[in-house]
Amino acid sequence: MREGKPFLYREIAESLRRQIASGELKPGDRLPPVREMARRWNCTPGTVSRAYAELAREGLVVGHRGGGTRVAPSVLQPERPAWRWATLVNRAERFLLDAIGSGYTPEEAQAALCVALARWEEVAGGKGQKARGKIYPPSAIRHSSFALHFVG
Repeated sequence: MREGKPFLYREIAESLRRQIASGELKPGDRLPPVREMARRWNCTPGTVSRAYAELAREGLVVGHRGGGTRVAPSVLQPERPAWRWATLVNRAERFLLDAIGSGYTPEEAQAALCVALARWEEVAGGKGQKARGKIYPPSAIRHSSFALHFVG
């Protein structure tokens, strides 16, 4: 089993999210059984179950006792909140991976997202931006020494 990967379930969930977003997995398609996925990912069945549970919370999959876990019937309807949320998270994660792949640290990539969100909030007339569970006005992020260190 894989050791030292405390968030492997997130990797599994993201892999499945991408397959759903790309249409490789279509509404109604059955996900592989938990034990099969555990063998593929060289992990415990509990890790796969946790990934499936995360996707279920997002509304991307539904579980049926005795029928396995399937892609939610409405997941590919763009007006559905679950689809919109999964797409947005996927885009943000792609940005972070691209930034890190280009040599930026995770902290630099996160700071760039915070600055971009603060600018967007300001343009959109937002009063504040939520970061790390707290509400900050856009100016607090834009003018913070941490963010300014990365954006000049």
